Amino acid sequence: MNKRNGAKIAFCGIAAALSLVILLMTVIPITEISLAALAGIVGIPVVVEFGRKYGLAVYAAVSVLSLILIPTLEGKALYIAFFGYYPVVKSALETRRLPRLAEWGVKCAIFNAAVIAAYFLMLTLFGLPADSFTIRGISLPWVFLLLGNAVFFVYDWCLTGLISKYMTAWQTRVRRLFKL
Repeated sequence: MNKRNGAKIAFCGIAAALSLVILLMTVIPITEISLAALAGIVGIPVVVEFGRKYGLAVYAAVSVLSLILIPTLEGKALYIAFFGYYPVVKSALETRRLPRLAEWGVKCAIFNAAVIAAYFLMLTLFGLPADSFTIRGISLPWVFLLLGNAVFFVYDWCLTGLISKYMTAWQTRVRRLFKL
């Protein structure tokens, strides 16, 4: 194994370990969504430095290890269902130079598919009753989906800013540290 491959593996291992540590903190109540999103953000430098293939490898490793090591269902489910692979999807979509409207359409379709799939998994796999998502006749899944889309736009916008900040302020430091 040459020095470059060793640095890639070490970097990816550190990113995976950091994501797992962040997911372990989801045992603290009401932190599941934010910490799952933060664990996914750790994959950004991997995608920027080594490409989508390595980003997916880190996602797969963290997903498998989280199923074994993470005690809370919500954090690992959110990471596996959306936040873990989204930096890879974002990279793939934004490097294709699609029209902005088409790019956002695909991003929203992926987000909504993940949310809807998670909802049906909660109903079927975990046996949650459908009426537990209704308060005073208001179907909360539709409300959550609407609000979730608004939050998703903010999340994507923030990710773009973080990627830009990484590339302008941190990339040279990281490359020097790992001798990339």
